[in-house]
Amino acid sequence: MSNPNNILPVDWDFIVDTIREEKCILLLGPEIFNVPDEPFLEKRLVEYLHYPDNPDIQNYYPGDNLFLFNSRAGKTKAYYKIKGFYDQLAAQKNELLEKLADIPFSFIINATPDKALSHIFESRNIRHHSLFFWKKKEPLAFVEQPSAQQPLIYNLLGSVERQESMVLTHTDLFEYLESVFSGNSFPERLKRSLKESNNFIFLGIPFERWYMQLLLRILYIHNDFDFVRYAANQAIDEEVRSFCFDQFRIEFVSTKIQAFVDELHQRCMHAGLYRKQQSEVESPVKRIYTLLEEDEFNEALLSLKDYLAQLGPSGEELIDDLVLLTSKYNRLSKRIIKGIISREEAELLSNKLRVELLELLKEAEKAW
Repeated sequence: MSNPNNILPVDWDFIVDTIREEKCILLLGPEIFNVPDEPFLEKRLVEYLHYPDNPDIQNYYPGDNLFLFNSRAGKTKAYYKIKGFYDQLAAQKNELLEKLADIPFSFIINATPDKALSHIFESRNIRHHSLFFWKKKEPLAFVEQPSAQQPLIYNLLGSVERQESMVLTHTDLFEYLESVFSGNSFPERLKRSLKESNNFIFLGIPFERWYMQLLLRILYIHNDFDFVRYAANQAIDEEVRSFCFDQFRIEFVSTKIQAFVDELHQRCMHAGLYRKQQSEVESPVKRIYTLLEEDEFNEALLSLKDYLAQLGPSGEELIDDLVLLTSKYNRLSKRIIKGIISREEAELLSNKLRVELLELLKEAEKAW
């Protein structure tokens, strides 16, 4: 039974064990970027945008951390400033994130649109996937299972790399929630990872925001699965703490974020549980080659589609070729199923499609 204040002693052995078994999901919020004697991250962003003196910003709503822009063009101009802010943030050394990068979490969910942790992984040549929720877009059809060897960083509220994905205004938030409730949320494989986990760790999540409580439901945190939910925040209102415990069984630990991460890092290092630096980062295209070698042609096509979508403009140039190739493959598959083509002809045409896909993969690899 939880104590009256919902403050839970930390079972460090349990946390270390679930990380070792890849059953622990880490969720990061803006408080992880807090700096002693400096304003919180979101206030620093607002100051960086020179609000209220920025002519492109009509209003800022600190309770929701959302803006109202004077025009669509003004929103675009502000986006590039916001991107510059987060780019600077990613370039700065963050000891807390450095320590979290040492710990072999397989699945990390980020509630801010930054790329700071991914930047650390890249600097260490750590293979990883970096995906994000994109409102009004279909979920990715093919996503690899997150693992300690190739962890996944999933940006829950979009990415600074894609303006259309970010939640900057109340209209964006409405479209985001509409997208979620219409079923366009996590890919199925990630849903399974959430449900199969035994431990969730929340660091610096703004639980006081009303829409954050909805996002917790997106993550199935409200369901009574067999997992434990720990949370560490710099400061949180007792009413919010009580609500989170009643609705989501999130138990808050008495230690602050930095102290929690320091202790977890020390215990993981003592247990020999740390992420090894890799000598070379493998291109995602290499994994598609592997699918092709295993005769998983359809999954290779789906994986390449998702990879090209993540590349942005450089990937869009190859999308038309991929659509044409996919159409050829689907027509051939239907002819094979209907039995209106000989086995020899089917094999000949299949080999031609494989050659086309190999050529397309070579072009895609150049964009890596």
